[in-house]
Amino acid sequence: MPYTPLTKSAPRGVGSYDVLGYAVSKEEADKLLQSERGREALSADNGAVKITEELIDLGRNTFYQETFGNEYLFTDIVGILDGPINLGSISKAVLALKGKPTTNLQIPIDQDITVGSRTFKAGTVINTGLDVPKGSLFPLGVITHIKNAKPRVGITCVLCHATVSEETGRILEGAINTDINLGPLIAIASNSAALFRQTDVNPTKISPGQHGYINNEGEKAYLPDAKILEDEVDAAILSWAPGNFVSNGDLKNNSAQIPSSYTHGSWPYAWSGVASIGWFHGLTTLNNAVFGINADPTTTVDASESVLGIDKQVYLGAMLQNASNPKFRLPEGVQPSEFLERVDPTPGEPGINSTIRMPEYPKGSLFMQNGLMATTPGLPVAAQLNGMSAWQNTLAPPPHKSADIETLEHGAAVFAQANCAQCHSDRYFTNHKVIPVKEIGTQPARAPASRSFAQLFVPPDTYPSNVPVPLPQSPPVLLVTFNPQYPHVWFCFCNCFEVVPSYDLLFRSDQ
Repeated sequence: MPYTPLTKSAPRGVGSYDVLGYAVSKEEADKLLQSERGREALSADNGAVKITEELIDLGRNTFYQETFGNEYLFTDIVGILDGPINLGSISKAVLALKGKPTTNLQIPIDQDITVGSRTFKAGTVINTGLDVPKGSLFPLGVITHIKNAKPRVGITCVLCHATVSEETGRILEGAINTDINLGPLIAIASNSAALFRQTDVNPTKISPGQHGYINNEGEKAYLPDAKILEDEVDAAILSWAPGNFVSNGDLKNNSAQIPSSYTHGSWPYAWSGVASIGWFHGLTTLNNAVFGINADPTTTVDASESVLGIDKQVYLGAMLQNASNPKFRLPEGVQPSEFLERVDPTPGEPGINSTIRMPEYPKGSLFMQNGLMATTPGLPVAAQLNGMSAWQNTLAPPPHKSADIETLEHGAAVFAQANCAQCHSDRYFTNHKVIPVKEIGTQPARAPASRSFAQLFVPPDTYPSNVPVPLPQSPPVLLVTFNPQYPHVWFCFCNCFEVVPSYDLLFRSDQ
């Protein structure tokens, strides 16, 4: 049961509209709806999304339950259930709680295992950081599907973006799971090498092994040695601190803390500017990134050569040569892309997760970084993503325990002396700007992240929010404009706009 104590929720915004990032209050909407031109401006054909209780409920349900199909990646390819952390050991650890909550499900391993360069002895207790609410039989954010008697495990947003109150055992929605230990959870899997894109391990730099495949020229070649690749990826992943994840997928092992989902009034939602346009001030773009790119490396296969410098067949072959499920394991002497087409649970669409191609695919944009949008067939375009945005904007953090006056005064003095208010100002402690790293003066390691994607960006498009999925033939297309708070674009409501993007500027660490 969710519970955020003694906190006033953010406004629900029911009756208001979002027109591809331009917020229209209920009062403004009521006036606009009195005229034909206003009704046209607030129509779904024009990219408008009306905030309703049904949309908010859809968003909350998506946040808790929707995997967009990532259970195929994590179970069938990565092999998340193959090691000592599996359905049996998880269930045993949960039952041992006897209904009590925990913010760190501890799972002892029953055999000696070597992961990367580290050896874990039998009896070692793994601090998973998995949260289990009071009375629950399964960890928060872990979803099990059973098909043809085969269990699969996927993850949802609440795995990382909610936690359990140690005082009440109830769910704090939107809070960071600060101790989720994704490093060992993934590294212990049998084929974590499939996630090499989230590390700095480039398979083209690994010496060839014995697994032959057919390359783009129709010739036989050999994939990188599976054991060496697995060990190096495991070592990289084990370096992630609890509460951290690498979300860029650009061969940089620069993990960062998972953000909270307290989003009301706090845009921009990405430090690089990559989620600065589109519905809900770019929040829908950020929500899509989790499932449309980050949680499924196969969604960037078609851009792997231009973005990462890795041939498409090598990219896929490195992922599939040691897949957990034999159905997904690349046979000897087969072209990886042709093989994936045969076993793909979403045939005809890029990637394993459930996605649709945006008009510019295989190129990306600031709206959809890899040109793909996560979605579920049977719902309109972006319905779940926009629903999550609308619901997240209703969340408010719980109050932190009050400090003594002396501590508060000291903190206020440091805040003022460091000139923090230059960026962290107003009610939600943000000036709504993307600040160059040299101006901020912080650690610059992540500043160039996503640069390789950005160099291929084109002007962003989308389909209107009433277009059904699967997409019909020749669906209508709308240009996604920049949020009016940003200086990159002059924006006029009612479809009068001129786009003057400067994509490179947003990603330059020297500007």
